[in-house]
Amino acid sequence: MRVGLAVYRLATGGLAPIVPELLRRRERRGKEAPGRRNERLALDLPARPAGQLIWLHGASLGESRLLLRMADALGRDRPETQFLFTSQTTTSADMVGRNAKKVARHQMAPVDTPAAVSRFIDHWQPDLGIFAEGEIWPNLIMAAKAAGTPLVLVNARMTEGSIRGWQSWPTTARELFGAFDRILPADTRTADAVSALTGQDIKAFGNLKVSGSPKTNDHERSKPILLGASTHDGEEALLLEALSHLGDGWQLILAPRHPDRGEAVARTVAACGHAV
Repeated sequence: MRVGLAVYRLATGGLAPIVPELLRRRERRGKEAPGRRNERLALDLPARPAGQLIWLHGASLGESRLLLRMADALGRDRPETQFLFTSQTTTSADMVGRNAKKVARHQMAPVDTPAAVSRFIDHWQPDLGIFAEGEIWPNLIMAAKAAGTPLVLVNARMTEGSIRGWQSWPTTARELFGAFDRILPADTRTADAVSALTGQDIKAFGNLKVSGSPKTNDHERSKPILLGASTHDGEEALLLEALSHLGDGWQLILAPRHPDRGEAVARTVAACGHAV
């Protein structure tokens, strides 16, 4: 193991005793799913289903939606396969729980301490691990690799900042990204960066989120649309004000960053005299 990864493993192992208290504090602030703390610690897990198990991991809502579509496609070809989803946020957990089929289950992702990820991998023994976008957790990835789990990174995306960060730790980056058996970058910038970091010739595969987008209804698209994407509190009112200056015939689509604000956004829209 490279020095960088060894130091990370030592540091996260040293912090492990205070992790339960940190999770309790996060739960009180609404940052953790209530009653699911043991999942983050990989304790008291449900029994592993028999047969082939594919594990899909994404950070939050967008990645989890993408992975649900992937599981649907894989399930059509392999109806006997079981799926395990892991994610970091409460909104993604709720969404996967509502949409996962009988052959799938969701668990909050384990914290990235050596003991927790070892318990997680030893218990579930996944036959394949699929990570989405930028979910690079060193202990989790290396534990899966050590257990012989094939790993795939799909829709991989890097910002300029994250590329510079990985370039500062080239040997660590080479070992971490080299742990994946296949990397499918979403864009050329990421493909070039991963190629340089790993020494492999990796081509851009394309953004799977875009390719999986639903087609627009022709009737609805006949009107001009103002889109407020990933809005925060207060921003919807600004867009509603802008809508009032655009004239008749415009549609406003509001997609709040946090879905649990939906009711509040609906009240704001109704208060301005618009149908929701």
